[in-house]
Amino acid sequence: MAKLDPAIGRYVYLEIHGIEYRVYFEQNGTGIPLVCQHTAASDGRLWRYLLNDERITQRFQVIVPDLPYHGKSLPPESVEWWKQEYKLTKKFFIDFQIELIRALGLERPVFMGCSMGGQLAVELAIERPDEFRAVIGLESGL
Repeated sequence: MAKLDPAIGRYVYLEIHGIEYRVYFEQNGTGIPLVCQHTAASDGRLWRYLLNDERITQRFQVIVPDLPYHGKSLPPESVEWWKQEYKLTKKFFIDFQIELIRALGLERPVFMGCSMGGQLAVELAIERPDEFRAVIGLESGL
């Protein structure tokens, strides 16, 4: 029999600012939820090794979403997105994370982000501290 990867990929539908997004995410492990956010122009593959590290996934449920317009999270079908300038605003970025954790039923997850996701860790700690048990910024700015 073929060897199967332990990470499972699926889609969740999130409504953010009145627009429905079909968001792809992968998850693996059990325990404390750990949401890992990729950087700009990237996708969840950034976290491939962490998602499959048995030392991590024995204690953490690792969740790796692709932002809308990134990776397998295609632009929304309900708007003519090609006629609009794409801007990932701080408000959208924060609201995306909050809607994701609520939709997945995560209770106070750890958030870890890289680069612009790392900057988001700082913003979440300041603006939404009660939603997360911890935030980790990798290559984030002050």
